[in-house]
Formats: sequence, structure tokens, C-alpha cells
Amino acid sequence: MGAYATDYLEKTWITSYGGRKGSYDAEGNRAIANNKKGLIWDYAKRAGVSYRTYCEFASGSSAKLPVLKNHFCPNYAGFDLRVLDTARVGRWKKDFDELYANNALPQLNTIRLGNDHTEGLSLGHPTPFAHVADNDLAVGMLVDYLSKSPI
Repeated sequence: MGAYATDYLEKTWITSYGGRKGSYDAEGNRAIANNKKGLIWDYAKRAGVSYRTYCEFASGSSAKLPVLKNHFCPNYAGFDLRVLDTARVGRWKKDFDELYANNALPQLNTIRLGNDHTEGLSLGHPTPFAHVADNDLAVGMLVDYLSKSPI
């Protein structure tokens, strides 16, 4: 969301993967990891462009950055690979329709569909193929819905 990763983030993010006990400081979790001039929403705000995020730097009822306060969908699930991306698109559709009906649809929307990350071959979890297939279907559903929408 910032077009580049900071030097700090490039050097530290890998410790949070694979059970290495590092912290994941990206996505608003630690200010030093954020871009100095801001992220896409900061630029949108400065340019007078309305915006909303779905799980990018926001989770449940809280935004991780001040710029996202009142600019996120509180009913959209946070990053959780147990939530199907196709279910996420269903929640997004509901929010989209409500915003459209109220003439409040933002000009910029960022939407996280995370199941292309996969969980490897973890027992009791979808296979990588199933995760990616769910993600692909969800992207198709989103594009299909938007292409047939009044906007």
C-alpha cells in the first residue's frame, strides 16, 4: 500500500515467518515500518479522493492507522485464512450495495483476498491448490459484480 517496503521492514519481516519468533511490524503494526510520506490512503486523502479499505491495515472494528478511521468496513473479516475469499466477496457485495444505495460509494477501495497465501500442507487445512482456487474464484466474482454494477 506504500509502493515500497522501508529499509527497516525489508530487514525484519522475514523473522515473523516460519515460526522464527519475530514480530510482523508491517501493515500499521509499528510506525517505523510505514512509508515516510504515507500510504495510498494518505495520498488519497491529500488529493481529496474518497476511500475505504477491506482488511488492508484494518481488522474487525479497528483501523491500524489514523487515516483509516471511519474508512473501513467493520464487518469484513481480518486476515484469517480460515475465512474463504468467496465469503469475503459476499460481505464486500453487501457493503458495496449499501454504500451505493446511500450514494456514499468511495472512489478508491482496497480489498484483501488473502487465500492466495496458502497454509502449505498443514493437516486439517485446505490444500494450497484449494486456497488458490478459492482466491481465483473470488477475484472473478468481484470483477463480475463490478462489471455488471451501475458504476
